[in-house]
Amino acid sequence: TGPVSAGFINVANAPAISLTLTKSPRTARRTQVNLAWSGATGANVDIYRNGAFATATANDGAYSETRTPGTWSYRVCQTGSTSACSPTQSITTP
Repeated sequence: TGPVSAGFINVANAPAISLTLTKSPRTARRTQVNLAWSGATGANVDIYRNGAFATATANDGAYSETRTPGTWSYRVCQTGSTSACSPTQSITTP
């Protein structure tokens, strides 16, 4: 069978996106979550948090947000795709 397409992205030829999560103390009961990725193409990427679209951001390899205590899962996807994505990574904030 041939490549499978999702919108305008050919999934068979989609770049591999790698994702790393780190955290740093921010304020009382809030922690900054830092995403770093590589391998995405295009001007922007989509950030998914806990399985839902969170935001679109510049494809500059970095995004940060402040979260309350909990476990958060993230993935970075090519703009407009839910299949050309990094593997989901989780982080727990105190």
